[in-house]
Amino acid sequence: MRAPHKQVIRVHYPTDGGRIALRTEEDWDSNIEANSIGKNGRVAEFQIETERLYFYFKPVLLSDGAIMWSRGENFLAVPTSSAPLEIHPYRAAKL
Repeated sequence: MRAPHKQVIRVHYPTDGGRIALRTEEDWDSNIEANSIGKNGRVAEFQIETERLYFYFKPVLLSDGAIMWSRGENFLAVPTSSAPLEIHPYRAAKL
């Protein structure tokens, strides 16, 4: 069994009253909650431990019972690099 790798992911996003969570390819229906929130609630930091050499993830905004996925492709994390990921997702504007 391999020792777990650690990946720090910082999601920079104004939440407008909601909260940022992550979803990963491990289970696209489960939220991973932030370990800390900083910079006036605009940066959510996640510390992920995994035995995988890489994994795909996507930030979601949880607000008023709704789940809003970030637009675009899934993000790739390579926890063996030890470098934190700084993510700046975007979503569609409300109509």
